[in-house]
Amino acid sequence: MKLYYNIPKSLYPFYKAELEQSNKLLVEGKLQECWWHYERAHIL
Repeated sequence: MKLYYNIPKSLYPFYKAELEQSNKLLVEGKLQECWWHYERAHIL
């Protein structure tokens, strides 16, 4: 099993997109949807 201490470069754009989407939803007050995107970013 390989452990990663940093996000692999191939996944970084997807991680960044999830964080950007969650921030947009946070500003709109859509907290449940915001949390879903934070969780997706965490899994990546």
